[in-house]
Amino acid sequence: MDEASLRAAALISDERIKEGRAGRLEGLPLIIKDNIDTSELITTGGTVAFNDAAKENSPPLQRLISEGSIAAAKSNLHELAFGITSNNSCKGAVKNPWDKTKIAGGSSGGTAAAIAAGIFVAGLGTDTEDQFDPCRTLRHNGFQAINK
Repeated sequence: MDEASLRAAALISDERIKEGRAGRLEGLPLIIKDNIDTSELITTGGTVAFNDAAKENSPPLQRLISEGSIAAAKSNLHELAFGITSNNSCKGAVKNPWDKTKIAGGSSGGTAAAIAAGIFVAGLGTDTEDQFDPCRTLRHNGFQAINK
């Protein structure tokens, strides 16, 4: 989102707060994974094949916006969200903000990196292949979950 649009959205949020009409997330800027449709920001899916804004926001994003949050920016991802490193040959690799020699991880690495770096406090990502499965993460680190 360009600076002027962000300022305009912030001013609208300020007015809602003053008028007592603030949503539960009023004025909260969000970083949005670039495979989630937004009506005001271009969605590329991390590939050169797509380069358009959607006609409407994705339903999960729209619910957040209806509570006052702002879709402030798009984040890089593994191309078409199909991978676990966020190394993107089209748009560039997402770096881990705490250790540039490491990956950000997951296809939502751009959203995670922006939040970890303190650029945003909240964002929206997706789960393509059980990337958020804590048991899977444990297995990759040499642990095995036990179901009883």
